[in-house]
Amino acid sequence: MAKKRSKKKNRKVLWAFICIALALIVSSASLVITVFVSPVMKDDYYLYIGRDGDYKDVIDSLENSGAVKMWKFKLLSRVFKYDKHVKNGHFFLSNNQSGTYTIRKLRAGDQDEKKLTFNRLLSIEDAAGKLSRNLEIDSTEFFRILSDNNFLDNYSLDGVPVTRDNVLACFIPNTYYVFWDIKPEELFHRLYFEQNKFWTPQRLEQAAEIKMNRTQVMILASIVEMETDYNSEKAKIASVYLNRLRRGMPLQADPTVKFTAGDVSIKRILFSHLKIESPYNTYLHKGLPPGPICTPTLSSINAILKNEKHPYYYFCANPDFSGTHLFAITGEEHAKNATEYHKALEARKEQRKPNKAE
Repeated sequence: MAKKRSKKKNRKVLWAFICIALALIVSSASLVITVFVSPVMKDDYYLYIGRDGDYKDVIDSLENSGAVKMWKFKLLSRVFKYDKHVKNGHFFLSNNQSGTYTIRKLRAGDQDEKKLTFNRLLSIEDAAGKLSRNLEIDSTEFFRILSDNNFLDNYSLDGVPVTRDNVLACFIPNTYYVFWDIKPEELFHRLYFEQNKFWTPQRLEQAAEIKMNRTQVMILASIVEMETDYNSEKAKIASVYLNRLRRGMPLQADPTVKFTAGDVSIKRILFSHLKIESPYNTYLHKGLPPGPICTPTLSSINAILKNEKHPYYYFCANPDFSGTHLFAITGEEHAKNATEYHKALEARKEQRKPNKAE
């Protein structure tokens, strides 16, 4: 009888031990899942770590965000020694990723690319400022390399070295994906590479048909870009300039005069503007200026390559102030259109004058 009781007691002890062991195993598994498998992020977060950033900078950024389970992040950082291997960059941390994945991503420096989008850039100063705005690039440093002919001499367009004058021809407005901490030289190389890809054999053939190379197309397209915001008119305006070039006439493009004056906001070109001496002043010098006056959009580039055929040599602003233009074949027709526009302009000024008190 005593033996049976002893056996039952031992079984109870064994089952109790087994239950405790299973509970510990389940508890440990739950802890492992909680720490290693479940997300460390409470919300999605973009983490930026500068070139001189360290673990303290990371912790400060994450604590301020409120998007992270900090106890878990710090624990995993020690487990995977991330606190000793911080790498700079831009990282998208998702709350759908496991804590282990997040920490390993940071430790490996597995960056996420940034979207870089630009359209019309008005100068190399404008390019340096806008292209560096969402990157870890110093705009001053980027401007320096865009102005440095010794650096630019390593690149060429149509067999001619890139210079400060024609460097804007290297930028094709589009959307690109680059690393946030990309260096200025690397960014320029990337955009130069993309420009080469843009100029396919078909586009180069289209340029050759109008007896131009890619740089010349970009220069003329930049003038068209600054002439109008109406894409539907761009091909027509482009062909006016092509007609002038074929006949040996000066382009007499107002945007080049504004560029020469250093003020693209000028509303009315004065005789004093026309007299400014510069190779960019197409009233004083025949042919194309030495470089683009902006980075033309794709619509302006395509307007040159389209080579629309028409007999017009002149155009001026429409007197209805719609932003469109009136086109003319002869100088006499153009003068008449210009007179109508200036009459409308004067009439508008009179309408806007305040009423005099009686």
